[in-house]
Amino acid sequence: MHKITRVRICKGRTLWLDIGNTAAKYNDYCLIEADGDKYYAKIVSGIQEVADCICSKERGQIIRVAIESDISQIQDISKREKKSLAICLEKAAKHDLPIRVIDAKYTHEGSKIIFHFMADNRVDFRELLKDIERTLKTRVELRQIGVRDRAKIVAGYGHCGRVLCCASFIREFQTVTIQNAKSQNFNMDPSKISGLCGRLMCCLRYESNTYQEMRKSFPEIDATIDTEHGQGKVVDLNILKGSVTVELDDGKKHEHKIK
Repeated sequence: MHKITRVRICKGRTLWLDIGNTAAKYNDYCLIEADGDKYYAKIVSGIQEVADCICSKERGQIIRVAIESDISQIQDISKREKKSLAICLEKAAKHDLPIRVIDAKYTHEGSKIIFHFMADNRVDFRELLKDIERTLKTRVELRQIGVRDRAKIVAGYGHCGRVLCCASFIREFQTVTIQNAKSQNFNMDPSKISGLCGRLMCCLRYESNTYQEMRKSFPEIDATIDTEHGQGKVVDLNILKGSVTVELDDGKKHEHKIK
């Protein structure tokens, strides 16, 4: 059995990591390794035991629980991140670059800072990068992200009232198509099937395959079938209930169970 937990690096960015031999527990700060760099992170879930570890050490690992001397450093880094973010925003405006800077994250010991930003097109930010490095006197990375990545970082709540899936447990984005919504008979109103990022909700994928498999045993809309009330035309499907709505020749509608 493996013991795993979820850690938050910054804002909505979270990772599931194996706690290894550490005594990590909920609400602890810890030093982790991810993306080839070391960061301070906070544990935001309880410890879970799984038979097969879903957390590859190539993705990251918890190095140790933060000690007393780390806490002041964590606080100092947090203050530096806020100041550095303000500087980046100021420099981006100075260079007249059409970018939206989302967040700033220092690595362990402040040896490098990473800024995530959004832009409608590719941006030549080389001069901006040099300007920020001269001001902050540290290594700087500028990483362009998409609208889904922004939602993952900023976080928020979905239509269901729960924290966004991308900000809580999704590790990699998968393609979501309009067919995923159609197969589940969703209302095709864009406001009903789009997430905070403006793209189709990730959760549309979760049960799509099940619906598509169950749909194979159902008649098509407008098909004529025989029911206990007589012959009629299929006007609606209810896949979860395993039934269809049939309109008879006299205009009356009846629910018919699919065997």
